[in-house]
Amino acid sequence: MIVLKPQPGPQEQFLATPADLAIYGGAAGGGKTYGLLLSAVRYKNVRGYGCTIFRKNYNQIFSEGGLWDESDKMYRFIRGAMPRVSRGRWVFCDRYGYPVSKISFAHIDSDDDLPSWQGSQLCGLCFDELTHFSEKQFFYMLSRNRSSCGVAPFVRATCNPDADSWVAKFIEWWIDQDTGYPIPERSGKLRWFVRRSNLLGRYQRRTLGKVQSQHPRGERRTQIGYFYHVVGQGQSGPS
Repeated sequence: MIVLKPQPGPQEQFLATPADLAIYGGAAGGGKTYGLLLSAVRYKNVRGYGCTIFRKNYNQIFSEGGLWDESDKMYRFIRGAMPRVSRGRWVFCDRYGYPVSKISFAHIDSDDDLPSWQGSQLCGLCFDELTHFSEKQFFYMLSRNRSSCGVAPFVRATCNPDADSWVAKFIEWWIDQDTGYPIPERSGKLRWFVRRSNLLGRYQRRTLGKVQSQHPRGERRTQIGYFYHVVGQGQSGPS
């Protein structure tokens, strides 16, 4: 019997975090994509649940050894899983063969693609290699992160180190600014952020109450965690 589960360490922490937004960083081979695919499928038995996993372009999804092939290695062993390759989607059915939930794969080549997502409600919003997407693309899609199936909306992402990416600024609290390396004791620690007029504020929980009183009602406060895996230290799943 095939058992799908995270490896001990950052991958397991990534799956277990209560954060609204979790980013799994590290070099190639650290099990980031495996963790992302596993996080997407955890609510497959919830009727109406849907998750969309984004890559930058079509080839990164459907080329040989791409994201779709990686998902096939995992999802084909799940009872009730039905691939819909032409639509870039996995449908998960109940024991009677009726659709329950779905995981879709999509790409955002440029900012011009964003209007096509207007009106979408994406309970699970995932980005494989977040540094390949622009800041505008990420935060626009974050506004589509809504749910009506009973599962709280969540965002999961992976990334490779890239000091020139906007992501470096986004996760700077977890990074030693002198060395450029992650701060081990901060891996998985949670912070909250509020973005207003393209300005990002990051806070500890004890100061969040003051922040909430300073921002308009209904403005989203998001809980974020960053996890880092160094290849060669501990176990890792498939990359």
